[in-house]
Amino acid sequence: MYIGFQGDMKEIKSFMRDYIATRAVKDNKSEKRKIIYNKLWQLLIELQFAADELWSNATEEGITGFISIYKEVFKEIKKEKYNLKSDHKRKLVELLHQFELYHDGKSLVVNVKRNFPIDKYDKNIGEIPVKKVLGPIIENNRKIRDQYLKLLSEISDHFDDILLEF
Repeated sequence: MYIGFQGDMKEIKSFMRDYIATRAVKDNKSEKRKIIYNKLWQLLIELQFAADELWSNATEEGITGFISIYKEVFKEIKKEKYNLKSDHKRKLVELLHQFELYHDGKSLVVNVKRNFPIDKYDKNIGEIPVKKVLGPIIENNRKIRDQYLKLLSEISDHFDDILLEF
């Protein structure tokens, strides 16, 4: 009977060692995932701030800054592809698409303003109705902005599950 008890203790100790080792690997993976999601979230917020700046004032410098951050976000998503949950990847790709559309719309605004200043007057064609041209572009940008803000909110909720887990 005593020998059986020692055998059981060896099994229990072996089980405990395996359990602790497995738990350590899972904890390490969870910590790594939190770091990845945190970095990605910080980049997304930077991108949102750059987009907000473009909303307030569409300039070539603003577009350049926006594109720079966009590329960082895109690179990070590609780099961490296998560390992101698949539903999160889908939302992020959808978000990047909305930001691309927003960039295109803001670039168009900058180009129209650059090529047709609001105070420009041409003797041959009269006043150029730049405000009429910009109105629909700005309205479309507003819709895109609403969509990317909605997606950011959804992504925030998903990321909270990762970043706030205990």
